[in-house]
Amino acid sequence: MKKFVFIIFSLALLALASGATLYLLSTQRIHHQLDRFADQVSSIGQLSWGQIVITPAGRAIISDLTFRPQHSRDSIRADQTTIRSGSLPQLLQLAPRLSQGEIPRQMSLTIETLRLPILDLFTDLSLEQTGLLLPLRTQGCEGFEQMRIEQLLDLNYGQLFTDATLSYQITEDRIQLTLEIQSDDLSEITLRTELEASQPINQLDQLSGLLDGSHLLSFDYQFRDNGIVARLDAACSNQLASQSSANLVVSAKIENHLGAWLRTWTNHGLQPSALVQAGYRYFLERDRALIAIKAQPDPAIPISEILGNEINDFIQDLNLSFAIDNGPELELVTRAVRSTRPAIQATEENEPSQQLAIKRSTDMTESTIVVGPAPSWQAISAAQIMDHDGAQARITLLDGSRMRGRIAGVEEARLQLLIRSLQGEFVRPLELAAIESIEVRP
Repeated sequence: MKKFVFIIFSLALLALASGATLYLLSTQRIHHQLDRFADQVSSIGQLSWGQIVITPAGRAIISDLTFRPQHSRDSIRADQTTIRSGSLPQLLQLAPRLSQGEIPRQMSLTIETLRLPILDLFTDLSLEQTGLLLPLRTQGCEGFEQMRIEQLLDLNYGQLFTDATLSYQITEDRIQLTLEIQSDDLSEITLRTELEASQPINQLDQLSGLLDGSHLLSFDYQFRDNGIVARLDAACSNQLASQSSANLVVSAKIENHLGAWLRTWTNHGLQPSALVQAGYRYFLERDRALIAIKAQPDPAIPISEILGNEINDFIQDLNLSFAIDNGPELELVTRAVRSTRPAIQATEENEPSQQLAIKRSTDMTESTIVVGPAPSWQAISAAQIMDHDGAQARITLLDGSRMRGRIAGVEEARLQLLIRSLQGEFVRPLELAAIESIEVRP
């Protein structure tokens, strides 16, 4: 009996030692991979992290993952980042397979409490393209119709606090993608899509041509407002300020948006059915309602056809439907109408601008005012910046971020960029060595 107990105890110690060794090797491997990745991105910023924990369920949990772009005062930080790849053995093989150019068959990435400073994002990116705003929701809101991420500053967003999960699964020639984002005071979305590739997906280099050679099998997008709609309404309510009743103001806002929303459709030569319009109105009248939009094309539509054409060219083939607050699905029916989009006036490429000469009464010298189209953006080098003091500037940094402002001079190899926001004007210094390209116009 004692011998049996001793054997069991010895086996338990061996299992514990093996588990501890496996755990140590696993965490060391992830530390090594993060070190390699940090070295690869060192030219654009600094990557750091805290504790790493491996679970038997095949999860790697990284705390305080932080990236600070070069020449930036702001950092992108996640309190906790979790990587999962099916099981513990699959997780341990994740890095070696990626280094060999293989694509893991399934993986998920969860980020909790991600802090995203607005100024460090790709500021020219459309908010609709990120999925964080329902398509066409800003129509009728002057100045926000094509809302960009940088315009969140005008709505009193300083930074975004976000939880997100991205996961995928590959089976033969199909890939299923799921993206879930919940952003405080902004919105929450879920996006599920399934694509069919023209050939089996096994290698990383096959991803570059995935969109060109794949077909859309299904698409499911869900959106719920978390506060951005109220901020948009507040920013766009000046034209409705004359309304005496709060209920009338709300009604006027809805009617104003519905009219602009419908004009956007008819500009594309389409008109939603009366039932679709009534359903959308019902959605607008409900606070924080969930809207789900689905597409189930039959047959599948090539992604290149969707990306390369206007919506009126393929919308009928998507078989779109929508539902509000998990209610019944309604078919998104549209009919072709004559486009209400204003015609673009053809102009000669080298048509001279009209000029008007005005004489000052003091010294009778002539000043010229140029009347004509707005000047186009002109690319300049860093050495030419001083020649364009006071000009509007559109700048792309080496880390990929973009920003706009006015040139306020150069001091100690730093461009002084004057930026205007809801909080007022401030000057942001940018290292000249960190600028990839710069465009200016008066």
